[in-house]
Amino acid sequence: MCLAQLQIAKLQQILLQLVQTIKFELYHVNPLTVLLLERSIQYPHSIGHRMYWLLQNEITCDPQHTERFGLLLEAMLVFHPATCAELLYQQELINKIQNLAEVVVYSSKKMNSKELNRLYTHRLSELNETFFHYLPNNSVQLPISPKIHVHSLLVDQCKIMSSKMVPLWLVLKNVDTVVTVPPTFIMFKVGDDLRQDMLTLQILRLMDSIWLNENMDLRLSPYRVMATGNTVDNNRGCGIIEVVVRSCTTAGIQMTYGGGAGGAFKL
Repeated sequence: MCLAQLQIAKLQQILLQLVQTIKFELYHVNPLTVLLLERSIQYPHSIGHRMYWLLQNEITCDPQHTERFGLLLEAMLVFHPATCAELLYQQELINKIQNLAEVVVYSSKKMNSKELNRLYTHRLSELNETFFHYLPNNSVQLPISPKIHVHSLLVDQCKIMSSKMVPLWLVLKNVDTVVTVPPTFIMFKVGDDLRQDMLTLQILRLMDSIWLNENMDLRLSPYRVMATGNTVDNNRGCGIIEVVVRSCTTAGIQMTYGGGAGGAFKL
């Protein structure tokens, strides 16, 4: 079966690899880029949304192929202006959060925790006032999923994580006019190439689907990750990580029931 005959759900599953494959095409305009452009325009939410962020990340992370990815991204936005407007609001949000994350990382070396938290809270409140308050549709989608619409930060629930990379723990209020839904929890991390995480979780989702087809439900909830570009200061990756609440991590299960960190290697 050729790629053009793939169902959209199947195409979405291998989009990560297809974007990387574009690098090895001889010309900018080739059957693969044409196919991906067509599908992005036809299916802006399932394919176009993810394509934008995959391309945007490659543009900032891989200078050798910036021109090729930039042309494809520009064509995608030109041919679908409605999607373009929404994606630009997402990009603006990510730019502001990334700037804040870089400020927090830098300031963490010079401020005590109380001063740092005061700065963080102040900047989050500013983000609510200067960005979320002026959104035309009173909401914006998140890069990890076009199904998630948020319209403000719950500042009192946000915090700075204590790990080495100083990721930001962000809690956002969802938009739902029918029922009250729980907020969305995410982490924004700078200093790591999250494409590695995306690949690992893609494999985990594939294995879960195989297990489910064999009637073996392991109750997995693979979290979503989206690399969003490079940091300005150290030219390292950054992006969004979904937080799955009320869950047990595989590491926690291994430590509790699997004989500790090295349990898998014991005979």
